[in-house]
Amino acid sequence: FDIAVDTADLQMLFAVRYAQRMGLPVRKIILGCMEEDGLWDFLSYGDYTAAKKERNIGFEALLWLACGYREVERYHVSLEEKVTYRVPMLPLETFRNGIFPTVVGDGRARNVMENTHEYQMEIDTARAFGALLNYRAKTGENKTTLMLGNNAPKV
Repeated sequence: FDIAVDTADLQMLFAVRYAQRMGLPVRKIILGCMEEDGLWDFLSYGDYTAAKKERNIGFEALLWLACGYREVERYHVSLEEKVTYRVPMLPLETFRNGIFPTVVGDGRARNVMENTHEYQMEIDTARAFGALLNYRAKTGENKTTLMLGNNAPKV
């Protein structure tokens, strides 16, 4: 099965990735990225500019899980030097394996909230649902998907 989640709380994404390592059969993680969180850029290009955002503990945990302590140390150095963190290609492939990232800005999330009358959801869940809609539109797949969020609808 697939799981849809947003990036407002990267600890939720960390929990899903950790559960995968423990054997949870998650095929794809559909990730609704916020425009300003930098995760979409990181997953797409390998660059994470910490200067644009506050230090994100969830990102550090994800980086540790996928790439190990040495990459977390490199990330900390980039924070101290206020430069863009760039991960080498091989750890990046490990990090993004099985993740479908898509940007779902606040406007799109609010549109999903307003046009999905059969469900009530808050904006972070709407971002995850918008990511799921993007994924289904791009791939044509319509598999059962677990959405993680507050008041998440069954889809």
